Amino acid sequence: MGFITHATNLGELLTELNRLPEALVAYDRAIAIGAANTSPKQVSIVRSMAGRANVLRAMGRREEAEKELKHALRLSEDLGPKNPSLAEVLSVTAQTVLELGRPAEAVALAERALEIDQAVGSNAAPTRLTVLATTLRSAGRLPEAEQRAEAALKALESQPTMHSALFEVHLELATIKWALRRPRAQAEAAVQELSKVEGDTKEREERVTGWLKTHPA
Repeated sequence: MGFITHATNLGELLTELNRLPEALVAYDRAIAIGAANTSPKQVSIVRSMAGRANVLRAMGRREEAEKELKHALRLSEDLGPKNPSLAEVLSVTAQTVLELGRPAEAVALAERALEIDQAVGSNAAPTRLTVLATTLRSAGRLPEAEQRAEAALKALESQPTMHSALFEVHLELATIKWALRRPRAQAEAAVQELSKVEGDTKEREERVTGWLKTHPA
């Protein structure tokens, strides 16, 4: 395993554990290693940049994240139209522009990311479905959002160790169903998945608490 890959893997682990400042340091190290290399592996660099942008987004630094993603997108496009690195960049970009108030653009990006992952048989496709569901909901396309989220849940249930991803899709489904005036059972399922997530769950617990306050029965 190369130094870039090792540092990127560490960044992903730290992100999963919600240790965002440490994750940012790990990604910065990976990108610096790649920049110092006369022949960097472009896939690894793109993956590191996408991960770094995702951390910036999670920290509320969305404009910085979008700038990073534009660079990553140019590099990943050079790798071909059907590659998982491009799908990851598109997915993170979709989440970023959604948070910047551009839902229609976010939907188009999320749809393209899902199309790539489904074409290559990537195991990230369920996560892409969840992102697409979120963008569709924000764009006011609730029936389509529910369909995508249900598909993500079905796919993830065959991967029972992916508690974080299951938590995300349960909470997204809870939001969609609440908007459609459905029962809140999905929110309860999200809470159950939260108890299985490893690492620092404080941020997720706060999200559930906030959700319950803002989405009354």
